Amino acid sequence: MKVEDSIDLPAAPEAVFDLVLDLDRLGDWVTAHRSIKRAPDGPLEEGSTFAQKLKVGGVSFTVRWEVTRLERPRLVEWTGEGPGGSDARVRYSLAGNGSGTHFDYLNEFRLPGGRLSQVAGRAIGESRARKEARRTLENLRELLAG
Repeated sequence: MKVEDSIDLPAAPEAVFDLVLDLDRLGDWVTAHRSIKRAPDGPLEEGSTFAQKLKVGGVSFTVRWEVTRLERPRLVEWTGEGPGGSDARVRYSLAGNGSGTHFDYLNEFRLPGGRLSQVAGRAIGESRARKEARRTLENLRELLAG
């Protein structure tokens, strides 16, 4: 499944980038976020790993993430492994737009196979994933508008 969205934010790319990479602040804007486990010491960089507990569609699960690409302050990408062989790739692309930052969001994920996939697919659903992404981006905009 692939979810893409974008939003214009009222802050410079450097400020947005610092906020979205601050694991302690994920709960302030990411709707599915519940907690971080095994956070790295210091700021995220390429090769950093951490585990994140998420809740989507009433289902809680943990994803183990690795930062695979980081080009400050314009791009971060990480890949994750979840339960049952599920995986994900998330990318945030930022560009100054004169009055702030244009933020492009991409989340590609593959649910585990078999019967579990059918259950998870109904719980998550593409429409729900798109709505969650939109709410998350709106939360980010509100947080930056302060």
